[in-house]
Amino acid sequence: MRFGKIQLLSNEWLIADFDDGHVLGKAIYQYRLTENSELQFELLSFNVPE
Repeated sequence: MRFGKIQLLSNEWLIADFDDGHVLGKAIYQYRLTENSELQFELLSFNVPE
């Protein structure tokens, strides 16, 4: 899985283009910095054009 254009929408959300060589799409993630200074991501929604 590769990520192309990544756009920060706020200090909590981002939108990213993804591609695995066959499937292309966009996804919205919520992210946060943990107490251990690690980034944690949660997939909120995605779209894969037909």
